[in-house]
This record gives sequence, structure tokens and C-alpha cells, in this order.
Amino acid sequence: MDKLAQTKRFIKYQRGDFKENDLSDLEDYIRKQIKFVEEDVYAKITERVNWLLDRVRTDGLEIVPEGNVIGDNGNWRLIVSGTNLEIQKRLSGTWTKKAGATSST
Repeated sequence: MDKLAQTKRFIKYQRGDFKENDLSDLEDYIRKQIKFVEEDVYAKITERVNWLLDRVRTDGLEIVPEGNVIGDNGNWRLIVSGTNLEIQKRLSGTWTKKAGATSST
């Protein structure tokens, strides 16, 4: 939250900022907070999740245990195979399906 608080667009509420019965200031504050969450939080998270999903869809995402390198036996990967998402483990030089999920559409 500290990084978010340091951004120029983060609006920190101070006690006494709003006068009793003055809803226009409160509505403006809420509107700015919603805009901040949509543009500075949600959009950045969405961009990163979409990048990760695209990576899994195209090349797969290899998870390399400590001491291994990419392509070693014992590594895991997430990959899209047809309409399925598979979890595979590299055994004896071959990617072997260990679990998966099938698309319902």
C-alpha cells in the first residue's frame, strides 16, 4: 500500500476533510477513489494476468525447481493443449501430463 500511497493520484482522506451535510465533496472523493482503483490498481493487475495467460497459451510456463535449469527433468509446466489446460512434469526427457482441466465450451 505504501507504493500506492506515493502515487500522485492516490487521495488520502484526512479527518475533517468533509463537512457535515456536504455531500458534493464526499461524492467527488469517492469518484476519484473509484477512478484510482480502476486505472492504477485493476488495470495493472489485469495487464499482468493477461500477459501470464498469453504466455501459458503460447509457450507454456515452466516452473524450475532450485538447482535445475529450463528443460531439466523434474521441472513442471502449465500449458494449453487444444482446449485443455495441462500441468505437466518433465520425466526422462519427456513432458508427462499430471493433471488438467477441460474447457466446458
